Amino acid sequence: MAVIKCSSVHSTPMACLKYILNPKKNRNGELINGRNCSTDADGIYNLFKDIFEYYSHERFDISEVESEGDVSRKNRIRIHHYIQSFAPGEVTPEQANEIGLSWARQAFGFHSIFVVSTHVDTDSIHNHIALCPYDENGKIWYQNKSSLKKCRELSDRICRSNGLSVIENPKKRSTLSHAEYIARKRGTSWKAKMCSVIDKAVCDVSVNTLDDFLEYMQREGYTITQKKYITIKAPNAKHGIRSYRLGDGYSLEAIMLRIEQKDSVLTLSDIEKYTGIAFECAVCLRQLQKIIYRQAMIEKAVVNADYAELIRSAELLKYITYNNITSESDFTKIIDEYDAKYQREKDRLERKQRRLKLSENVMTDGKRYLEISHQKRFTPQMMDELRRLDGYDEMELYSEEDIERIYNNIPSLRNEVSELSDKTAQLKQKRDEADKQYRSYLDFMENDYKLLLEHHKLEVQQLEKQRREEERQRQYDSRNTYRSRYSSWER
Repeated sequence: MAVIKCSSVHSTPMACLKYILNPKKNRNGELINGRNCSTDADGIYNLFKDIFEYYSHERFDISEVESEGDVSRKNRIRIHHYIQSFAPGEVTPEQANEIGLSWARQAFGFHSIFVVSTHVDTDSIHNHIALCPYDENGKIWYQNKSSLKKCRELSDRICRSNGLSVIENPKKRSTLSHAEYIARKRGTSWKAKMCSVIDKAVCDVSVNTLDDFLEYMQREGYTITQKKYITIKAPNAKHGIRSYRLGDGYSLEAIMLRIEQKDSVLTLSDIEKYTGIAFECAVCLRQLQKIIYRQAMIEKAVVNADYAELIRSAELLKYITYNNITSESDFTKIIDEYDAKYQREKDRLERKQRRLKLSENVMTDGKRYLEISHQKRFTPQMMDELRRLDGYDEMELYSEEDIERIYNNIPSLRNEVSELSDKTAQLKQKRDEADKQYRSYLDFMENDYKLLLEHHKLEVQQLEKQRREEERQRQYDSRNTYRSRYSSWER
């Protein structure tokens, strides 16, 4: 399975190339391949620089300060940076590099200028691909949703042809327009402000129903129209916006669910019931619940804390608990078991389907098979026909009576094929679900979960400190009470 991600380098391209071509990450340069360029950082930089400056008429290397000096100006892309990640243990470094090179060649075209570097310094082998935005003829590469979708589809086809798994139902992530990004960076985004007010309304102790929520928003100066959807108009705005367009967690159904569940945050005693990776997932689910339902002070810019992430985290914990998964090896074991069962039933299904097809054509092909098989000598044409009719010998077709027997068995075979099809589909669904949850777990642990786990540790430490202080205060009060009583007795 290969996952394609991309980013754009608008400044300091040399820093990007040095990271991609770091010899400590690619076996001292053994796992580097290029198209129409060399494989060392200086050589690639100079080639990218010459091509870019010739066609764009701009300086190639600009600093971050120059890039961010005017946030309203969108600088040209200096390098398109793609990352192609593979599942742990699924490919060798050499195979990953070859797949990355094949993918880049087909994705970007014959005249494109790129370099592929395979990094092996982590458990997950992955390719870094640096692409010059202009090809040799000056044709520009546009990195957008459409091109990224095509790149991912191409990567899936190449993975399938190499016997690798693919993501059947990739998750969709919303993206900001450039105008909205600039507005949020300046702090002038009315959408971000509206989301913030909605979040505060949902978490407010006085908001327990949808009507309470609508009244809260109206007190804040927002005009609400409720029909099939909620339309919210900001103060002094000409037009309103349907709440679901603000992102995950802001549709009518999501807001109602958030209000209902804001008091359903896992407690510390709840998460102590879990062990292994289930404990880690429960800890992180609690932190996400605190962010979404109670507006905990964790930077949303750092943590991907949206409603969709919370739901995904809850589903992951439920799956891990239900399947008694306590370690990452348990996850891979379940996937391997389901895959082995699926492949076994898939082979059985293909054989049964082949047998059914032969049975349905037995009245014509069966007779021809008998006619050829009874010959003493076979011509090349007969040999070709026998190969096409291969399978009738396993069905014990020796005479005209056997044709009738095979034909009458068709209804039974159809039932068997139908049952096997259902069973195979169920096993595939279970395998894909296990793989999906495993990918979610790896994604969480590589990104937000580490920070959330750290916040949990700090919370536990603070609670323990508070408990010790309360215990010291209780002992102090107890001693003072005893002393006052003792003094009264002496008097």
